[in-house]
Amino acid sequence: MSKTLAHSIGSYISYRLRSTSKHGVHSPFVFDLITKVLENKEKEEVFEKIHGIYKEQCRSSRVLETTDFGVSSDGRAYSTKFLKVSEITKSSSVNSNTGELLYRLVEYFKPSRILELGTSLGMSTLYIASAAPTAKYITMEGCAAKVEVAKSYFSRMAVLNLEVSTGRFDTQLPAVLEKLGQLDFVFMDGHHRFKPTLAYFKKVLQYSNENTVIVLDDIHWSKGMELAWREIQKMPEVTVTIDIYRLGLVFLKKSLSKQNFIIKY
Repeated sequence: MSKTLAHSIGSYISYRLRSTSKHGVHSPFVFDLITKVLENKEKEEVFEKIHGIYKEQCRSSRVLETTDFGVSSDGRAYSTKFLKVSEITKSSSVNSNTGELLYRLVEYFKPSRILELGTSLGMSTLYIASAAPTAKYITMEGCAAKVEVAKSYFSRMAVLNLEVSTGRFDTQLPAVLEKLGQLDFVFMDGHHRFKPTLAYFKKVLQYSNENTVIVLDDIHWSKGMELAWREIQKMPEVTVTIDIYRLGLVFLKKSLSKQNFIIKY
């Protein structure tokens, strides 16, 4: 058994043993969120369209020369790989369950300014944009080849409120934050490592207020991501966090008592 698989199994077992249902939650804010968002299984018409794109990507044999700006094992600042669209979709795109939850979160909180770190092939972007068609929305992706594919689907779905920033997060993020100004909703799904995750989170905090919602993907993906998640929970600006295994939800409301919830999902 590989170390990655062993970690995944161990972290999921730990999550299941420690998680609770809404009946163990005494925060009205979190209870309402569970009831109205996490337990909401209504299917919107747009879900079928987006899932159709997902299935199309899973069948695609098109090969992309992808660029990863995370430091490679041999010390290079970036690495390149030739990958099929189907491989990228299956390994890094959100599934329908996660995508629909992102849609419901955005629909529930009604953000006006949205930032996404990690467009990939655009699946999460389509769910988020569909829930907030009038919001000012910037999504960021380091790999130009992935952006090209994603943009073709944005055009097909007539996503008009979206701007794509292509390039390294560390160089592009300051300008993107200045352009967006105050942030209402942030989805962090890129560069899944301890130091970058914390660095980008801290920059996002500078443009956040107590109503900002920050969602992190793959918080149990590795020991480094789990450590980053624990560090984020300790930050004084953070009041409530909700761990639903794949996603971590972060809230900054000063009116809430500092609590970390692990919710069955």
